[in-house]
This record gives sequence, C-alpha cells and structure tokens, in this order.
Amino acid sequence: VPEPAPAAPAARAPRRVRRTALVTALVLSLLAIGAGAGWAYVRSQFYVGVDGEQVAIFRGVDGEVGPLRLSTVEERTELTTDRLDALAASRVQEGVVVADRQAAQDFVGRLIDRFPECVEAPAPAPSPTVTAAPGASAAPTPTSAPTPTAAPTPTAAPTPTAGPCPTSP
Repeated sequence: VPEPAPAAPAARAPRRVRRTALVTALVLSLLAIGAGAGWAYVRSQFYVGVDGEQVAIFRGVDGEVGPLRLSTVEERTELTTDRLDALAASRVQEGVVVADRQAAQDFVGRLIDRFPECVEAPAPAPSPTVTAAPGASAAPTPTSAPTPTAAPTPTAAPTPTAGPCPTSP
C-alpha cells in the first residue's frame, strides 16, 4: 500500500501568511478604533483652569501624552487669578472638572458674581468730537432768539479700586 505523500511545506506557507496578515489587520483596526474613541472622549470633556493669569474654559483633559497636549483653551475670561481669594484661586489652578461647556460657563459666572468688582470693566467709549466741514466759517450765525438750555451736570465716574478684591498670596 502506498503511503500518502506528506503535504508540501510550500503549500502551508501561503495560509500562514494570510492568517498572520488577517490577525495583524484586525489588531491594527481595533487599536485605531480604540484611539479614535479615546480621542472623542477626551474632546468631549471640559474644565475651568488657568491660562497665564486668566481664568479660562478648556476643552479636553488636563494633561499631556508625550508632546501631545490633551486640552485646548475654548474661552478666556476677564477674571484673573490674582483677584480671587486663595481657595478659589487654588481650585481653578488645579482645574475644576465640569460636565460640559454650559456648566463651565455657569461656574465662571458664579466666580464673577462672587467677585464682581474684580472683573476689569470695559474701557468707556470715547466721546464724539465735532469738526467743521472744510470751508465752513467758525463765526456764529445769528439766530432770532436764544433758547435756554440746561447745562449738563458733571458726574464723577467711579474709579476701580483693589480694596474689595481679595488677593492670593
């Protein structure tokens, strides 16, 4: 009885190569899906922290992976950390994790409400100036009767003070 011939090693090699390629492709696909899901999760997070001296709202998580920063500044506020009390400044410098962007804005709003005089007021708008048109005379023109006008009363503009704003050590 003739014995069956053993399978040639060349026939097994293509199957093994295909199987290895299939497993490698599957593992790489799973890694890519996991990285994409992880990045989507990171970008869905928000926290209130510090950018320089300003309180800011960040998207992402506070940290880095190698050279990759896991958060970006979404919104800078006018509130600075030197105007917060020591506890509030410490909390913000560590980063206050919030549920979403609206919760971050609400948190910053509560800080501003707590320290209202500590937010820099916008500069007042300059008053308009009157200029004469070219060729116009600066001499007054006579009118039939002068009309009485009330003189504006000067008002003192409040000046910001650092008194009510706590400073952190």
